[in-house]
Amino acid sequence: MGVESRPTEKQKDDAALWLAKRAGGSMSRTEARAFDEWLNRDAGNRLAFDEMRVLWAQLEAPAEVTASHYPLRGAFQRFFWSVRTWAAAPAALAMVLLSIWVVNPEMLTDWGADIASGHKSVTEVNLPDGSSAWIGADTALALHFSETERRVDILHGEAFFDVRHGGSPAFVVEAEGGRVRVVGTRFNVNTLGDTMHVVVQKGRVEVTGKKDSEPRILVPGDLVSVREGHAGPVKAANIDDELAWMSGRLVVRDRPVREVAGILSRQEPGWIVVGDRLGVETVSGTFPLDDIDAALNTIAAATGGEIIHATPWVTVVY
Repeated sequence: MGVESRPTEKQKDDAALWLAKRAGGSMSRTEARAFDEWLNRDAGNRLAFDEMRVLWAQLEAPAEVTASHYPLRGAFQRFFWSVRTWAAAPAALAMVLLSIWVVNPEMLTDWGADIASGHKSVTEVNLPDGSSAWIGADTALALHFSETERRVDILHGEAFFDVRHGGSPAFVVEAEGGRVRVVGTRFNVNTLGDTMHVVVQKGRVEVTGKKDSEPRILVPGDLVSVREGHAGPVKAANIDDELAWMSGRLVVRDRPVREVAGILSRQEPGWIVVGDRLGVETVSGTFPLDDIDAALNTIAAATGGEIIHATPWVTVVY
C-alpha cells in the first residue's frame, strides 16, 4: 500500500558495520560468507543494507540541505567530508553512519517527504485540498494530491487530520501496512514501530490492513491498531488521552516502557535505548513532552530502572 515495513534498529546497526567492512576492503573469506548469510537471513537485513548504501551514495547533496536546518547534522557533514581515506578507516565510516542514524534515525526517510516536522511538538499544516493536519514531533508526510487522488503517506510519526467535507475523491492515509479512508472527519494516526494506531474524534472512517479483505468501521471514540498488515478489534478510546500530545502532554495507561520511550524520543535529537527487562514493563501517567529527562526519571523511578547518558545523543534506560 505504499509504505513498507522498516528494518529494526539492530538491523540498521548491523548494516552500517557490514558496509564499513566492505568499504574498507577488510573482509576475510569467512566474514564474506557470514555477510552473505546475514544478508539472506531476513528481508529486513537486505532492506537495511540497501538503505545504508543509498545513504552513503547520496549523502553529500542532501546533507547540504539538511545542514542548514540541523546544525548538529552540519557538524557531521563537515567531519564526514574532512576524512577522505575511508578505505583505510572502516571504523570511522561506521561511526559516522551510525552517528547520523542516532542523531536522526529517519534522515533517509525524511529526504523523500514533502513535510517533515523536526522536533517541534505540534506543527499545523494546510493540505492541498483545503484539509488541515497537525503533525507531531519527528513526523514525515508524503503528499499525493491530484484530480483522482487525495492521499497522505505517514512515513513515520503521528498526525491529526481535519478532513474537508464534501471533497472528492475520498481522503486516504496510509501508514505501516494499513489504510484509513474517509470523506470528512477528524481522526488521529500514530505509528509506533511496525504498528499503526487510529482513533476517531468525529465522523466515520474505514481502516483496512493491507492483508485484510474487509475494513474495520470506526465512529467517534473508537480506536483500532494495525499490525503486520491486519487490523485488530475495534476498542473504546479515551479521546482526551489520545490527543493530549497536541497540548504538549503524553498520557499513557498501562503502556510498555519501550513504546513510551519511542514516543518521547521524537521530541529531541538523539536516541533512547531501553533494556530488554525494562522494555516490557508497563507504566501509566502524564508526562511532559518538553522535559524528556524528567519523564524518563519518572519512568525509571516507577519501574526500578536506571538511566545512563552514554553520549549527548544516546540515553540508556535499563
